[in-house]
Amino acid sequence: MRLLIDENVDANLAPELRKRGIDAISVQEINKRSIDDKILLEHAISERRALVTHNIRHFATLHQMFLKEDKIHYGIIVSRNTYIGILLKNILQLINNEKNIENKIIYL
Repeated sequence: MRLLIDENVDANLAPELRKRGIDAISVQEINKRSIDDKILLEHAISERRALVTHNIRHFATLHQMFLKEDKIHYGIIVSRNTYIGILLKNILQLINNEKNIENKIIYL
């Protein structure tokens, strides 16, 4: 599973995931800060990455829109928990248990 970490998530999450063998990059690392959420999701799709975010409202809406339009995305992982330790644990657990999150929205 490849991940794109949204700018509203602690930027330290990407390097922590990489230390554990997960292909993860942050929005900050690729200079995509402050871009429109739909464009960010489309960027994640172009790189075959699931998006990790705290922005439940916008990305739940985009998920529904993409389903209605039969558009494919590689997963949206949404968490209300902002503490990096818990978020890291939850994402690693998700990766170990759920191999395919294509076109799914996962709430951690």
